[in-house]
Amino acid sequence: MSHLIENAFAELKGKRDLYDLIWKDLFSRALVTTDGLHTMMTGSGIVAKRTTEIGKLFLDYVKIQWSNHNTRLKKDWQIRCAPLPAS
Repeated sequence: MSHLIENAFAELKGKRDLYDLIWKDLFSRALVTTDGLHTMMTGSGIVAKRTTEIGKLFLDYVKIQWSNHNTRLKKDWQIRCAPLPAS
């Protein structure tokens, strides 16, 4: 899976220590089901779900927070960019 991570996130290329540390942190907090990224997998294993139920709930929470944040930014931008009333 490490090659998939490096292909998906170019900024992580050659930074195995960093993403291994992040993955181990996710595993220690019971957010993912496998403890490492460097194992052989079948074709179906590569696309298999790795999140635990609590990990899925955490991702859902992050998605909601991100959506709310983007909605607030959009509203703020619309207010700032609204045309001034004609005098």
